Amino acid sequence: MLWVLGLVFIAMGIAMLAFPDLSWELTHMGNQMQGVESSKRTEMWEFGNMVSGIILIGVGLATFWLAATYDSETRQTNVSLTSIANMSNDMSTQQIIISQTSTAETPWDEAGIVTNVIDGDTIEVEIDGEIRVVRYIGVNAPPLNRPCGEEAASMNRELVLDREVQLYQDTSDIDQDERLLRYVYVDDIFVNLEIIRRGYAAAVAVLPDIDHYAQFQQAESEAVKPCAW
Repeated sequence: MLWVLGLVFIAMGIAMLAFPDLSWELTHMGNQMQGVESSKRTEMWEFGNMVSGIILIGVGLATFWLAATYDSETRQTNVSLTSIANMSNDMSTQQIIISQTSTAETPWDEAGIVTNVIDGDTIEVEIDGEIRVVRYIGVNAPPLNRPCGEEAASMNRELVLDREVQLYQDTSDIDQDERLLRYVYVDDIFVNLEIIRRGYAAAVAVLPDIDHYAQFQQAESEAVKPCAW
């Protein structure tokens, strides 16, 4: 719109410079025919029209400048908005990637060396120079003084004794006996699941730590017990 307005101003200015006496002739044609036109007044009229024409051309050029400035700022604004939108999309993509990576590669809560196997579902682990008792989440193996208790403890020793384990917390940190409640891994072996799968322990749900209970329950239903307990 500004470009059109500027063009109109310039066109009007050029017309007034090219035909400075046109408007006088048109408005005073009747007087000219009667011989009463003053040449001095005509010259003043022409001079005024020329000045007006120059002013109109200046206004038109100024309007062009405003239009060019407005268009430039508009383009810069659009570029800035596009850049912000692209940055937002990039950040969202990065957040999604980080979220997916965190889910797929959740770091363990602790790691340590198993120094002792107490029974089929409890071990002692040296963590940062301190011996901590760790109770397997979702696993209930028979105690040592019950049938199959020794066999369960023996299987547990076979899996973890003197080996480095990674410990993962569910919701609770410790139980009433201040034992760490953890899911335990040795390399790629999920120890809690493996003991149940081999028939040496039962799946047990103790709220709120039930993230893997359905998996444990399925393993128990398919397990063949090596001994009666």
